[in-house]
Amino acid sequence: MRATGSQNFAVQMGIAIVVLYAVRLLRTQSDRLVTRLFFAGRVRRIDAIRSIAREVDAVQHPAAIPAFVVDALRERARIEAALFLAGTDGFVRGAGALGEERVATDAAIVVTLRATQLPARITPAGELGGAMVFPLAVRGQLRGGLVCASPDGDDDYAPDESDALARLAIATAIARDDLMAETLRSRVAELEQENRLLSRLAGLEARVSATSPFVPE
Repeated sequence: MRATGSQNFAVQMGIAIVVLYAVRLLRTQSDRLVTRLFFAGRVRRIDAIRSIAREVDAVQHPAAIPAFVVDALRERARIEAALFLAGTDGFVRGAGALGEERVATDAAIVVTLRATQLPARITPAGELGGAMVFPLAVRGQLRGGLVCASPDGDDDYAPDESDALARLAIATAIARDDLMAETLRSRVAELEQENRLLSRLAGLEARVSATSPFVPE
């Protein structure tokens, strides 16, 4: 029994779909192989950066976050970094050895970060040192900057590496902001408790004075 024209067309379409799927599968597998062979260092760096971004939220104290991030980048991603924190009188280096210890509030690179809240390249003579700076921003407010030197073995960061570092900077800012807010809430609760105790003591003193048989001269 001969196949009709529509049946032949369906068979041809089926073959074309199978071939297309096979080509795409082979291309995906070959891309992964090329990535593993030629960009293994980059893949390891990205994996390390992403794991640090997940772990930073588990740090218990805000003061420990800068050193945790900088040390982890050096040891696990082979990236030299420094973390600067925004203060009332400028950017202060909280961990790391890149750049100056303090950068003015209105230094050109700080103004750029504040205005754009996007990663920025650092000039060789820049106050922050390093090659790139990634803003620490929370709810539109600049909290600091993660400064990174050029990656070990490469001259520049690939887009996926830059994206991973930008996400790490945001995760760092959020984690530190949350911990500082929690610390502030705890301190406010302690002060309220102290005020309640002082009020009770004052009330007891007033009652004792009112019932005392001794009248001061």
